[in-house]
Parts: sequence; C-alpha cells; structure tokens
Amino acid sequence: DLVARALAANTSVQAAANRLAQARAALGGAEATRLPQVGVAAGAGRAADPGAQGATQYSAGLNLAYELDLGGRLLHERNASALDVRAREQLLADARLLVQANVARGYLALRALDAERDIVRGTVAAYAETLSLTEKRARAGDVADLDLARVQAELAANEAEALALD
Repeated sequence: DLVARALAANTSVQAAANRLAQARAALGGAEATRLPQVGVAAGAGRAADPGAQGATQYSAGLNLAYELDLGGRLLHERNASALDVRAREQLLADARLLVQANVARGYLALRALDAERDIVRGTVAAYAETLSLTEKRARAGDVADLDLARVQAELAANEAEALALD
C-alpha cells in the first residue's frame, strides 16, 4: 500500500510514464509512414447565374500514396523509434524501482527507530528499578553514595536518550 501510493504520487514516475507514452505515439507515427496513405474527398456546390436557375455540382476524389523506402530512411526511423520506446520503458522501470527502494529504506529505518525506542524504554525501566533497589540498599548502609550517584547518572542519561528518540 505504501509503495503503491508512493508510485502514484511520484512526479518522476509520472514524467517517465508520459515520456513513454510520447515515444509510443512517435513509434506509431513512424510505423504509419511506412504504410500506404489513402485520402477521400467529397464536395457539393451550386453555381448561380443571375437570372438562371443554378446547377448543383458534385465531386468526389480518392487519393492513394505510398512512399518507396529505397534508402531505408523510413525503416531506420521506425527502428530508432522502437529503440526509444525500449529505452523509455527501462527509464520508467528504473524510476519505479527507485521509488520502491526509497519507500523500503524509509520503512526499515522507521522500524529500526521503533525497535531502538523500545530498547531504550526497557533500559530506562531497568535503571529505574535498579535505582530503587540501590536507594534501599543505601539507606540500609550496604551501598556507597558513589554507587548511588552512578546509577542516578545512568538513569538520567538513558531518560535523555529516550526523550531524544521521541
């Protein structure tokens, strides 16, 4: 779903798709120039003499044209257009792959950050419990003030890291 939305919204993919459509249209045009060209025309008109009845004239025409490709120019243009279409298809595929990779990279980075945040929160909870136990032992005289200060500093450092991750 994330990848599909990113592909639909990405302007690079849209531009590549538009360029591919243009290349395919150019290929169609290049292929059409190698075919016979047929034209049909029809018309009707009325000639009017001042004082006489006008006569209606009808006309029809058919035009057939075909360009012989003796030098191969039309074939080369068609082949060049076909190669352009293939290149544009690859550029579109590359643009799509780049978007997919960026979405995957961003998703994995977010998941890694979530995992790191969970670890730091767990560490903060463990240090808070350790501090509580150390304070009880310090009140009983079993732990030196230096050990208590060390646990307090570790808890404060991990709380600061947890805040930085949020």
